[in-house]
Amino acid sequence: MKKEVLGCMVVIASVFSCMMEKDLDKPKASEPYFANTDRSFENEISVVIQCETIGSHVYYTCDGSAPNGTNGSLYSEPFVLDATTTVKAIAVSENMADSQVCEAKFIKNPFLSWEVKASIDDEGICINDIVIQNGILLCAYENVDDNEGGIEVFDVSALNEPKRISTIKTSLGVERLLLCGNTLYAAGADDNINNNLSDLLVIDVADWNAPSVLGRICLTGFPTSMQEKESVLFFVTMNWFGTSQLGRITAIETADPSTPQIIGKIDIGKVPKGSFLDGNFFYSVYSYYASCCMQVVGVEDPKAMTHLENYKSAINWNIVGVKKYHDAACIAFTNYTEGFLEKTDLYDGGTITSQSIMTTQPANAISICGDYILLATDQKGVQIIEETGGSGFSEVGYIEYPGMGMGLCNNGNGIFVVTNEEVVANGNHTLKILGR
Repeated sequence: MKKEVLGCMVVIASVFSCMMEKDLDKPKASEPYFANTDRSFENEISVVIQCETIGSHVYYTCDGSAPNGTNGSLYSEPFVLDATTTVKAIAVSENMADSQVCEAKFIKNPFLSWEVKASIDDEGICINDIVIQNGILLCAYENVDDNEGGIEVFDVSALNEPKRISTIKTSLGVERLLLCGNTLYAAGADDNINNNLSDLLVIDVADWNAPSVLGRICLTGFPTSMQEKESVLFFVTMNWFGTSQLGRITAIETADPSTPQIIGKIDIGKVPKGSFLDGNFFYSVYSYYASCCMQVVGVEDPKAMTHLENYKSAINWNIVGVKKYHDAACIAFTNYTEGFLEKTDLYDGGTITSQSIMTTQPANAISICGDYILLATDQKGVQIIEETGGSGFSEVGYIEYPGMGMGLCNNGNGIFVVTNEEVVANGNHTLKILGR
């Protein structure tokens, strides 16, 4: 009995071997190819697949799986894509071995036709921050020759024809801006860091032609960011104590804008580089030598803010900034030769973990535009990045312009970039307006 079974097995193996040899002897169908020369598109693209093997059938997939005669769609005519997609295709022909699988990534880039629409050059000033609300752009600046500064207000509803509406002059250079409806918060700082002083102005901007200062308050430290919630301003500063540095969040009651009042303080990491507010959780990123962290502070009671979580990143480079991106935090890093973008969890009462990390161009500013992340890079313009599958990122493309990107904001209709076009002694900045 055993001999009979072994005999059957030998026969089966021999038949299978012959079939394999016969299949290997078959000529392969030609590998199909994509006729599209451009693989980037702005709205949608019609994908054309061709094959030189006459009578072959081409099967393709758009879900990342390998196509074959039983898996995938049979190609019969060009098909349309309206999102970034990797397409794989294979040619199947009777009496021929299946072809090699070819693949191509078609990238949706809504900014494909965007370019520089206008530039604003103001000699003798450094632009420290820019914010946009609807069609109004605000530029916080300081004079190169003295410690004074101000805020320039532009109407940019027509991207190619920006119009200066008004200028708000201040006794100190303005470092940070926060616009909340008809109220503008402007944080200035003394150029002499040893003075460790900052100045917060509360400005009524209901009429952009005639903005008026409602109130002010002096604080310690250099302003790095601001967030607002229910008439409470969370003012983040970097403070110098001799040779030591310490970050701090100061809660300021602004219900009566004429007399803003400090109602709470909490110390955070060494050198804060950016923040955002999500409900009752305040996120602040800081870097100090070989430590880059994101700290979460509970601000439900501004008078008694509490430390909740301190996430330490595995990337120990200089932090560019942080933004909330859907249900995650995106932190941009640079070491001035390359950059990283890290996505982490938001705080839910437990430990924050990293979701993904992507290598990017070295950048100096980050902004979120819908589903896309924008980075103002050192040399290549604005780098555009999108989320892939909820767990990672991929590069979409660039909007190129000359110079180094220093600041960045957008309103969906336009992207506004502060640039240094060359290394100059007086530190003049140019504001570039990008659009379709």
